[in-house]
Amino acid sequence: MLSDFELIRYQEQIRNTYIGQEGQYKICNSRVAVVGAGGIGSASLQYLSASGVGNFGIIDYDMVDDMDIQKQSLYGGTDLGKLKTIITRQRLQKIFPLSNYEIINLQLTSSNAEFALKSYDLIIDATNDLESSYIIYDTCIALNKPFVYCSVNGSKIALSVFNYKEGPSLRNALLNYHSVITGNLSMAYGFAGLFITSEAIKIILERDLVLSGKMVTFDCLDYSIQTEIFTG
Repeated sequence: MLSDFELIRYQEQIRNTYIGQEGQYKICNSRVAVVGAGGIGSASLQYLSASGVGNFGIIDYDMVDDMDIQKQSLYGGTDLGKLKTIITRQRLQKIFPLSNYEIINLQLTSSNAEFALKSYDLIIDATNDLESSYIIYDTCIALNKPFVYCSVNGSKIALSVFNYKEGPSLRNALLNYHSVITGNLSMAYGFAGLFITSEAIKIILERDLVLSGKMVTFDCLDYSIQTEIFTG
């Protein structure tokens, strides 16, 4: 099922009974679209790649600028003015050569979202943008695909899973998690990437404890956690 190289590369996860060899095979054959290659996307793509996700769609249209360096961990000063999707693929392929990275250089809109997302099994909303989250949300409902939602707001990370196994799909639930703040902490993006990866792996393996119907908010300064339950 897995190549000799994959058995060696992912041996620690395979030894873990939560994943095992069958679970690692599912991860290596999964298809995950990450919308947004900024702070949340940079961290998520690295952890998802390290976990062995085999096929990615990286969707973004932006170029690296000075403000990105502090909070988007895949980019450095030599990347200024370059497309984030191209730099992301170059960096990740060097470190994680077993994964495939398809780049989709476009700004996701209601008219192109189905085309961009239809060939993937799981969608990651790494945009941190309310309008884009609504587009992803509506498209995933139309395509019947689960998606992991995450936003960073100052020191707080909000995380949930929508449209998973007939779980709640509440469009208005997103409104409470995009309030305007003065600036986000760079370390919060690292937490966001870890949390997204945990939910993605659970969904790929079809395991319990997926955050469907729940919105968890974590503060990376005082480590406080709040959970809101959604129904309907």
